[in-house]
Amino acid sequence: MSEPICIQAAHAFKLNIPLKTEFAVAYASYDRVETIVASVGADNGVVGWGSASPDEEVTGETVESTFKALTEKIGPALMEGQSAPPARLLRVVFNAAPEAPAARAAADIALHDLWSKSIGCSLSSLLGAYRTTIPTSVTIGICDESETLERARAFIDRGFSILKIKCGKNADEDISRVKKLRETIGEKVKLRLDANQGYSLGDARKAAAALAPENIEFIEQPTAAKDREALVALATESPIPVMADESALDAKDALELFQAGVPLVNIKLMKCGGVREALRICDIALTLGKKVMIGCMDELPLSMAAAAAVALAHPAVAYADLDGHIDLEQRVAAGGIIIDNGFVSVTERPGLGVEIRKQYLRE
Repeated sequence: MSEPICIQAAHAFKLNIPLKTEFAVAYASYDRVETIVASVGADNGVVGWGSASPDEEVTGETVESTFKALTEKIGPALMEGQSAPPARLLRVVFNAAPEAPAARAAADIALHDLWSKSIGCSLSSLLGAYRTTIPTSVTIGICDESETLERARAFIDRGFSILKIKCGKNADEDISRVKKLRETIGEKVKLRLDANQGYSLGDARKAAAALAPENIEFIEQPTAAKDREALVALATESPIPVMADESALDAKDALELFQAGVPLVNIKLMKCGGVREALRICDIALTLGKKVMIGCMDELPLSMAAAAAVALAHPAVAYADLDGHIDLEQRVAAGGIIIDNGFVSVTERPGLGVEIRKQYLRE
């Protein structure tokens, strides 16, 4: 049973977090990530926590715009109202900042944490777990052939059996690198590709044709997000299944892409605005007989635990890419999401199950 909740406090904290290893994708390389931790406090004394990892290249949001949306729009809107059921509070969040999905995601996750803590269950239990574990890929950024092989061996030694390879800068180099990787690691390890919009349609066709014999699960967003025609054209002809990522921000985008013939969509809480919208996309996929992956940005365990709960909750989720927290050098948040031998699960503690170390936070 969900009792009405009255939000009495809302806070946001900016963090600049170094990565353990520099990371490169088709459109950028970086060694640090900016993120935001958000909290909401209720009249019952319970505090919910969430986090945002905006990516300007994907949604147009910066850490400054996200912080502003949380502190000047979403927080005040939540605190100015009367007690309301959690679902109504989630709508307040959407109405306060419809143009800011990462900011909404932080608030949505915090409200779900608060909601499930208030009734004494884990978020996974609140959502209704469909499964208890799901295998996740682990990502190797764009790097040379020898480094790719070195990182792949290290991840395989840690128990991962699915590798996602970033590509999209040079089709010929990508083809050579992936072929060498497959030759080295054999067929037991699954491979996925992610071009992050880096290819022209011609290069995407070339890469798909050349790498089809390498048993690739799918290729994410091979062409520009704004060029849906190219993505759809490739999806209808590619020997490797095509997954939309940057082209599919929310439920409306996902519906249109599914109907146009794209078979797979990558759902990220930071793109769509949180748990509630992610589940809407999953419902659409299930209705249409399509499949989704629950993915991530570089994110704190707060939002990663929420994403994991969604991945475990819905039958439309066929894939998971939930490694966004493992390369962060941070001490502010721990727990919630568990990765053991490449399989994701969550704790059964109330809410997200994440420990927040407040001494590392500053408003």
